[in-house]
Amino acid sequence: MDGIVTIVDGKLKIENRIFEHHELFEAKCFIYQNNFNNLNFIIDSEDDYLALHEVTQKMEKLSPEIVDPDIISFSIN
Repeated sequence: MDGIVTIVDGKLKIENRIFEHHELFEAKCFIYQNNFNNLNFIIDSEDDYLALHEVTQKMEKLSPEIVDPDIISFSIN
């Protein structure tokens, strides 16, 4: 099953749930609990892409799960 990712008020939204910046682990659990194989982020403009990048950077800074701060891609495994 595929899920939809959007940015709402500067926060990550997966399907119907909005995650605060410190909730990377909870977002990962939500993905697994809902059996999402893929998450699709559909953009209207480059600003949407930049907003996603900004949110993921904020989540990365607050997450103890991030090992390498120089990673330039974002994957929830």
